[in-house]
Amino acid sequence: MIAVIGAGSTGLTAIKACKEEGIDVICFEKSDSISGLWHYRDERSKYPSVMKSTVINTHKEMSAFSDFPPPSEFPNYMHNSQVDQYLHMYAEKFELFSHIRFNHEVINVSKFQDYDATGRWKITIKTLPEQEIFDEIYDGVMTADSFKDLNVLVIGIGNSGVDAAVELSNVAKQVYLSTRRGSWVYGDVDHMDCHLICS
Repeated sequence: MIAVIGAGSTGLTAIKACKEEGIDVICFEKSDSISGLWHYRDERSKYPSVMKSTVINTHKEMSAFSDFPPPSEFPNYMHNSQVDQYLHMYAEKFELFSHIRFNHEVINVSKFQDYDATGRWKITIKTLPEQEIFDEIYDGVMTADSFKDLNVLVIGIGNSGVDAAVELSNVAKQVYLSTRRGSWVYGDVDHMDCHLICS
């Protein structure tokens, strides 16, 4: 049994990938909805989200799942409510909801006592709002540490590719970005000359 933490876009694709490989999977989502940050909540909510007016900053075809295109009637640059709707459609299409436990917060992940022999992990979970705490044992946890001290190639220099490369750079020996065409990669603009940016 594999545990996935969070039912945002990455969590949903992780559930689907496990299902396709015939792996038993459960996803723990601390809120009452999927879509992560894309599920808008007002400022009184205890969960973070996009702003009410947020529109996705990449074309819908560039942001879509490869096996599930967005509806043709959706605009090219979708409002956050449409991204949320798209993720719900994806979860329904691939029957992911039955694998998600809503209002379950993971508060700790640690190696189980027989980890050296089995590789199993202990996950401590809190139900909301009841605040009941219990442990469950799972066969696997995947983290970026599995790339520690390795040379890693990230294919694609879109937003997610760059984000993945930055995350991996904290643990990998060397990270390479592969792109079909030439690209310019700038550092943090906070440290650049304003006249250079504006010229």
